[in-house]
This record gives sequence, structure tokens and C-alpha cells, in this order.
Amino acid sequence: FINTLIIVIPPTILGLFCSAISAYAFAKLRFKGKNLLFGFLLLTMMIPGTITLIPSYVIFDKIGWVDTFLPLMIPAMLGGASCVFFLRQFYFSIPNDLMDAAKIDGLGNFGIFFSIMLPLSMPALIAQLVLAFVSSYNAYLGPLLYLQSPEKYTLQIALQFFKGTYTTDWAVVMAGATVSLIPTLALYLFGQKYFIEGIATSGMKL
Repeated sequence: FINTLIIVIPPTILGLFCSAISAYAFAKLRFKGKNLLFGFLLLTMMIPGTITLIPSYVIFDKIGWVDTFLPLMIPAMLGGASCVFFLRQFYFSIPNDLMDAAKIDGLGNFGIFFSIMLPLSMPALIAQLVLAFVSSYNAYLGPLLYLQSPEKYTLQIALQFFKGTYTTDWAVVMAGATVSLIPTLALYLFGQKYFIEGIATSGMKL
């Protein structure tokens, strides 16, 4: 359980921050090649993860990251294309007049992002936080591929190994599965009032 939280919480928070600041740049800033870069970002969303699975493993093996938490944490800390796209749509709904007023008051781009954009985008950020946390928390293939030492297993792998080859104590398996639901259930109860609001105000249709 601790291994799972170590792998999930830092990448979720840092990845959300990187996605948010990238979405802000794509939505509100003007720079050369912005549309081209955003198109390339969307292109990466069309590549199935199974295609990059073997090359990623080879790279991480070459640099000695196999059987560590790093392959499961570092890439996720850089954000996700779908999260950038979602937050970009949300930032489009924020009036530029707020940015103009902040610039008159002397705020730069980072000041505007931290003082205006982040507070106003809390519903969208919490919605993405819930989605990212649940996705990472339930991940099975990645930890199974990269983690080889039993003491580094995540909760999902441990639940799978509770199932014996010939006999299975289903009471233990179901008890473990029930306990594993507690963090995601608590997060959902905390963020449910923001979830629909964050999606509805981003320009998406439910």
C-alpha cells in the first residue's frame, strides 16, 4: 500500500502542475509555433501505449531503472497530453480581461498563472486529479513489467499474488480488494462536487 502511494501521489501532483502550466501557455500565451506544437501533442494521444511498451522497457533497462519506482514515476511527472487538452479548453473559458487587468497591476505570466488561473481552475484541476489518481492507482501492467522484487510490489500486484496456483483464500482477496478501494472512494467523495463542474465548464459535453 505504501509502495502504491509513493508511486502514485508525487507523479499525480507534479504531472498535474506540468499539464496545467502547459495548458495555460497553449491557451493564453502567444509564441511562434504554438499551433504546430499543440498539434504534435495531440498526435501523441493517437499512439497506443502498447507500441511504446518495448522501446520504453529497453531504454529504462539501459539506464538501470528496471526494478525501481522511477519508470513508473518520472514519465508521469511530466504531465499528460489528454490533461493538457482538457485544461486548455477550460482556460479558454476564462476572460482575457482578467489577464489584461493583472498585467496593468504589474503581474507577469507566472504571476497571472499562480494568482488567477490556478484558483479559477480548481474544479477542472480536481477533476483531473481524480482521474489521474484512479488511473495510476489501478495500474497493473506497468508495475508488473518494471517491478521484480516482491518488497516493491504495488497493491494491485499484491492482490493478484494473493490468488494461489491451486487454492485461493477468497476471503483474504476480497478483504484486500475492499481495503484497496478506500483511497479512491475517499478521493471521489471529496472531489465529486467539483468533478461535474470541472468537466461542464471546460467546453466538453457530457
